[in-house]
Amino acid sequence: MLHLLTRLRNPRSIAQHRATDPEAVRRRFVPLIIMGVVFLSGLLMITTVFFVPLQPAGQAMVRNYGVMVSLGSMVAGFIFYALDRRILALNVFMAAMVLGLVDIIMDTSGIEAPGVILLLVMPVLATVSVGVIAGWLWTLVIALLLSGFYFADELGLRVDNIMQSANRAIGIYITALVSLIMTMSTVAYYEVNRRRQNRRVREEHELAVFHARHDPLTNLYNRRYLTMMMERQIVQRPEVPFAVLYVDLDKFKPINDQFGHHVGDALLVEIADRLQESFREQDSCCRIGGDEFCVLLHMAPSDPIEPLVERIADEIARPIHIEGREHIASASIGYAIYPEDGATCDALLVAADRRMYRAKQASRVSSR
Repeated sequence: MLHLLTRLRNPRSIAQHRATDPEAVRRRFVPLIIMGVVFLSGLLMITTVFFVPLQPAGQAMVRNYGVMVSLGSMVAGFIFYALDRRILALNVFMAAMVLGLVDIIMDTSGIEAPGVILLLVMPVLATVSVGVIAGWLWTLVIALLLSGFYFADELGLRVDNIMQSANRAIGIYITALVSLIMTMSTVAYYEVNRRRQNRRVREEHELAVFHARHDPLTNLYNRRYLTMMMERQIVQRPEVPFAVLYVDLDKFKPINDQFGHHVGDALLVEIADRLQESFREQDSCCRIGGDEFCVLLHMAPSDPIEPLVERIADEIARPIHIEGREHIASASIGYAIYPEDGATCDALLVAADRRMYRAKQASRVSSR
């Protein structure tokens, strides 16, 4: 629930979450891979036509492959955008590309054809865009195709060789280069988005830890984390004394009732800021309730605490200006010292609360 509320309060975090969500990453990959393969296939066809002298049969083979990839891309685009079926769209496109490659491979000496190299990229594309299971299924499909090419004679499959031997080297070079670009682009896309997702998970974890430890209004530590710090101090360093201040604002409810809760919240934030500015970095300021604060003080046994209490009370009593009005706050402050006033967290908080209550009673008597 806290995570949901945080995202509702921060639209930017929602956009970041959608940008790195695994489903969103894979959805973006589908049009990218389709456009990328169409571009590379077109580049491959242009390179083949201009740099490799082709007979009419070779020209027809390249043309058929281009038609197959183009049709596959159009059907896949329709399925993806109109039907919103990402997995089906990508499988249809990959099937069209594989069928086009099979036609080329069967016309260029089968298992020895340069186009065999491109088939090896298919499982990588399926793994990144769909998932591991899809990757293994396409691995099985490609393995069966390779077996069919290898055992073509035994299976009675007709294998032609319209590629001249002089052109085989450049054919292998071009297909290997295209395969390398496709594989590296896919892996790089996956790695970049994996890092983004890991960073998002780490940021969300840090945010969850922050909200678990801090008060949402003042950003001071909350009661639970105060208790945790005190218990840890007692267990890990039982011989080291420390003190707990218990600060309760006087007549805070009338401010809320008269001027509104937003003014009361602003006053609490200002009090929290003053408390943080009044103590050292090693001390911990906490908000434990509506108008109640605690401060965990690391102090030497000889340090006097009464002058500190008076100084904090004076700091809180300084005028606070909110929406053009001046508000005067006051506080009753109690304290407890470990281990003199208690050996447990609960005992120390009870002792500090009792001193605070006595201070509040004395303030009421003196104001009469």
